[in-house]
Amino acid sequence: MNLEELHNVLCEQILEAQACHQVAADRNRLPPPIIRIRDCVFVRAKYIPTARPTQKLTDKNLGPFEVIGQHGDYAFMLQLPGYVREMDMLYVDLFKHY
Repeated sequence: MNLEELHNVLCEQILEAQACHQVAADRNRLPPPIIRIRDCVFVRAKYIPTARPTQKLTDKNLGPFEVIGQHGDYAFMLQLPGYVREMDMLYVDLFKHY
């Protein structure tokens, strides 16, 4: 067996293993929530920097913020205030629907 045949066999085995693992992972995955452009959502404050001296004094959820874009099924772009400009694309698990 030469290297090219070995490479092709290994690529096929990798694809079969990926397909098997994908089926198992999809069984536990929830469908994406229904969030549309122009909807308003709250964002968990845990990952948003604020001017408060400690996280303990911060609100649990910030917002509501307007959804202005979508990237894939699970990432959304929000209209955030100026102090949060470095992260306007957020994962859907950080949201709470308004």
